[in-house]
Amino acid sequence: HHTSCFSSFLHFFLLSGLALLGCCEGWKYFYSEDTMDYDHARKWCTENYTDLVAIQNQEEIEYLNKVIPRMKVYYWIGLRKIDGIWTWVGTKKPLVKEAENWASREPNNQKLGEDCVEIYIKRNTDQGKWNDELCTIKKHALCYQADCNNSSCSGNGVCEEKINNYTCRCHEGFFGPICQYTCSILHTPANGRMNCTHPFRNFNYNSSCEFDCNKGFIRKGVGTLRCTEFREWSALQPVCQASECNILHAPAYGSMNCFHPFKNFSYNSSCDFDCNKGFIRKGVGTLRCTESGKWSDLLPKCQACTSQPTLAHGRMNCSHPFGNFSYNSSCNFDCNDGFIRKGAKTLRCTEFGEWSGQTPACQASVCTSLTTPNHGSIKCSHPFGNFSYNSSCDFDCNKGFIRKGDGTVYCTESGKWSTLQPECQAVTCSILKTLDHGTMTCSHPFGNFTYTTNCTFECKEGFLLIGNDVTECTASGKWSLPVPTCQKYEQSLTSGRCASFLFSFIIL
Repeated sequence: HHTSCFSSFLHFFLLSGLALLGCCEGWKYFYSEDTMDYDHARKWCTENYTDLVAIQNQEEIEYLNKVIPRMKVYYWIGLRKIDGIWTWVGTKKPLVKEAENWASREPNNQKLGEDCVEIYIKRNTDQGKWNDELCTIKKHALCYQADCNNSSCSGNGVCEEKINNYTCRCHEGFFGPICQYTCSILHTPANGRMNCTHPFRNFNYNSSCEFDCNKGFIRKGVGTLRCTEFREWSALQPVCQASECNILHAPAYGSMNCFHPFKNFSYNSSCDFDCNKGFIRKGVGTLRCTESGKWSDLLPKCQACTSQPTLAHGRMNCSHPFGNFSYNSSCNFDCNDGFIRKGAKTLRCTEFGEWSGQTPACQASVCTSLTTPNHGSIKCSHPFGNFSYNSSCDFDCNKGFIRKGDGTVYCTESGKWSTLQPECQAVTCSILKTLDHGTMTCSHPFGNFTYTTNCTFECKEGFLLIGNDVTECTASGKWSLPVPTCQKYEQSLTSGRCASFLFSFIIL
């Protein structure tokens, strides 16, 4: 209960030797200014209020500890040992294990007859906890008074008290704050069905109604309603609306006449179509809106010729003596640069509603096919078809080869390539000559003294090879090693002795 309510009642009851805690509906708490033994305390509570406090939950303990003043001695509560069992004196129900709230080392039963229970209010330790005590000791009485009575729940439910308020647990068939409400009566929606169940009474608490719609109709709203405890249905009653098709319009050069049994362009609407004189209907004469919200067929058209010709990559110039693409309309066709017309140059819309021939096509000019060059690669793009107008091809050569010609060629509007296809030629090294007093043997995979040419050298008898006996033409156009020489054997020995002398000199 609010502090302001507590203060006003406290001053009043202090004058009469009492104090009232609480001001609103629900449990009200009282305590005596005087102390008395347990039996007199309970008698005082039952004569003036309901009984000694019966602790219901931890919330109530916290509330009592907060609002009740601290005294020199504590307060009796409605818990007592009867036939050896701790029992709530007001309800005669035994204390269950999970509801125990004993202070530390309690109950100790060190004294014979400690069969009554006090509650520690605002104690330094164990606030709100219980202690067993001799029933003859004098303490303050802590009472409660219940607000529930026979009319609290309209006689249709069980009144359950709480701190500062109470709630009604209604009997079957009743609901609401005081168990007195029902819901409004529902009716089957137009073009739909309703199926209800009533656990208690018709359209009463927990009644539920399910709604469905007939074929061709769609439910707008939730499918199930329930009568809630607030005397209201859980949602608005749904309605069944006819499935809607998209709105139709009369075709060009024609008319439309529609019938709508439910709503414009909705389920079972039907539309008839006719064409003006000189035009032919292409499509069915009647459309109907189906239960799925779609028309039974495509909207018909009124045409003199079956379709309007189109020309990709070209131009069309038409004349219409009697209306767009109607009788005697004629169209001339020309192609853009780089494209060649395949078909008639002129078409005319005949009296039979058909064109005098097939619409021509503009095909891209075609160049000859290109191939991958030897020792190289090709990469092409074809906007309008393989090796046709505006196709472009990029060429590249493998390692050790050089491109001879443009790197990119284009297929022109005349059907010719912009230049000749390039070639890949092997890189060339300098020409080597046969050794004096020796021989040279070469292999040429890609041409004389070109990339990967390999030459081997040997000296004649009496001559010694000075240098490497093999060299190769590299991708850079350089020989991998210098060409060796052939020296007379004696001269080679002299050169060897000089080298030995020089080496010995360096060591010294």
